[in-house]
Amino acid sequence: MNLKRVINRNLYVVVISLMALTVLLFTGSKLFVKLRQVHHDKVIARNFDDFINGPDYEEKINNLLKYNSLSLMQKSQLYNILVQRYYTEGRMQEFLDTTGYALFYSEKTGLFEEAVNVYALLAQYYFEIGADSSGFDVILTGRRLRNFYSITNPVYRSQALHAYGRFLVYESDYDSAYKAVKQMENDAKLISETDEYLGNHYMRRALALKSYILLKQGKIQGAASLANVVYEQYYNKDEVQNHIFVYDFLLPVLLVKTQCALIRQDYKDAIEYNKEYGKWAKKFNFIMKKVSLEKDVLFALPLNMVEERDEIFKTISFDTDYLSQSFLDNYTGITGESLQSVLELLEYTLQRQSSIKHVYESFCIILFVFLFFFLILLRVYDETQTDGLTKLRNRRSLSNRLIQFASAGKNYSAIMIDIDNFKKLNDTYGHDFGDEVLRGVSNVLIKAEAHNVHCYRYGGEELAVILDHFDLEHAVRLSEYLRHEISSLKWPNNVHVTASFGVGFNKADAIKEADENMYIAKQKGKNFTAYRKDGIQYLAERRLDIRNPIPDCNKKN
Repeated sequence: MNLKRVINRNLYVVVISLMALTVLLFTGSKLFVKLRQVHHDKVIARNFDDFINGPDYEEKINNLLKYNSLSLMQKSQLYNILVQRYYTEGRMQEFLDTTGYALFYSEKTGLFEEAVNVYALLAQYYFEIGADSSGFDVILTGRRLRNFYSITNPVYRSQALHAYGRFLVYESDYDSAYKAVKQMENDAKLISETDEYLGNHYMRRALALKSYILLKQGKIQGAASLANVVYEQYYNKDEVQNHIFVYDFLLPVLLVKTQCALIRQDYKDAIEYNKEYGKWAKKFNFIMKKVSLEKDVLFALPLNMVEERDEIFKTISFDTDYLSQSFLDNYTGITGESLQSVLELLEYTLQRQSSIKHVYESFCIILFVFLFFFLILLRVYDETQTDGLTKLRNRRSLSNRLIQFASAGKNYSAIMIDIDNFKKLNDTYGHDFGDEVLRGVSNVLIKAEAHNVHCYRYGGEELAVILDHFDLEHAVRLSEYLRHEISSLKWPNNVHVTASFGVGFNKADAIKEADENMYIAKQKGKNFTAYRKDGIQYLAERRLDIRNPIPDCNKKN
C-alpha cells in the first residue's frame, strides 16, 4: 500500500487521538479533582467529631491540608476548625498563625458567618492583651461583612455580639449594648437545648457583660448584685484552668466586684478582689488587664493606706517590667498590617494557581480547536485530492504531480489503464454495477501502491499509475500483475472484467506515451499490456498461470 496513503491514514489517527487525549486531559483533570474533593468531603464528614473534640485533630487536619485538590470551601472548613480549637485551648501563637487563612478562605467562599466568628475571636484576643482599640477595629470589620443579628448560627452570633458589646460600652451606647446582651441570653438558651455546658458558658458570659454595662452606667448596686449572683451561680473551680472561663466570666465578674467595692470605699474587699483578679490574669498572661485594674485600685486607695499602696505599686512595677521584657516579646500577636500581608500572600497564591489552571485549560481548548480545524483542513484537502467513488487520487492530484515533475525537470514512468467494454457493462447491468466494477478495479491498484507507486483516476473508466525510479522491465511486470489481478476478480452473473494497459517509460511526457500504448493494446484485442522499447512496439505475453508474469520483451507487435 502507498506509504503516503498509510501516512495520511495514520495522520488522521494521530490527530483524532490527540483530540481525544486533549478532551481526556481537560475533563479527566476536572473529574479527578472533583472526585478527590468528594473523597475529602467524606473524610471530613467521617472525622468531623474527632476534628471538633478529638485529641489528635491537628495532625489529621494538617495532613488533609497538604492536598492541592482541596476545594476552597474544604480549606475554609478545616482552617475554621483549627482556629476555634487553637483559641479554645489557649494556643495563641497557632491561633494567630491560622487566623489569616481562615479569614481568607471563608470570605472567598462566601462563608461570612464563619469569617465573622474568626473576626470575633481575633477581637477577643486583642481585648485579652489589652489592645482594645485594635479589637474594636477588628470586630467592626466583621460587622461590615454581616449584620450580627442576621447570623443564623447562635454560637457565632453570640461570639460576635460579645465582642461588639464591648465596643458599644466603649461608645456609651448602652441601649444597643443591652440589646446585644439580650440576644446573647436568648442564644445561650438555644445552645443549651443541644449542649447544656456550652449554653451555661454563653449565659454566664452574657450576664458578666451585663453587670459590666451596669457598672459603666453608674448603677453600682445593680452591677454588684448581678456580679455576686452570677459568681455564686456559675463559678466552677474545675474550670479555672480554662483561659476562656477565666477571661469571659471570672475576670469580668471580679472586675465589676472590685470597681463596685472601690466606689463604695470598701477598700479591704476591693484589695481582695483585685488580688484574686491578678492571680488569674497573671496565670493566663492577661498582664495588661491586671496592670490596668491595679492602677485603678492604687489611685482609689486613700493615702493613709501606705502599706497597701506600696504593695500594689511594687506589683505594678514588677508587672510593667515583665511586660517590657517578656510579654511583649513573646505574646504581642499580629497587627493589622501583618494580617493584611497574610491575606495578600494568599490572594497572590490563589491568583497564581488560578492563572496556571486558566493557562492549562486555555491550552487544552486551543489545542483541541487547532486539531479540530486541522482535521477539517486535512479532510478538505483529501477531498480535493481524492476521487469520491474509487478513493484513488483524482485528476487534480495527478496534474499537481506532473507539474512537480516538470518543475524539477524529472522523468517518470506511467501506466494507463482502461476497463474493457465498460460502456457495455453499464448498459447491460446498470450504472450501479459499473460503479462497483470501478471500485473493485481501483482496490487492486490501491493495494499495489507504495512509496514510488501512485494511482489515480484519470477520468471515466480510465485509471493511471505514476512510477518513480522504475526500469522498463519492472514497469511492465507491475502492469501485467495488475492486469492479471483485475482479470481474476469475481463478479456476479459470471461477468468477466478485463482492462487494457499502456506503459510509458522514463520520459517527461510518459503519461502521453502510456495513453497511446493503451489504445494500441485495445486495438490488438484488449486485455493486453502494450509498451514501446527502442522505438519498437511490443505486447507483453499473457502468462496468467504465473503470479507475477515476466513480460516477453522480444515479442513484437
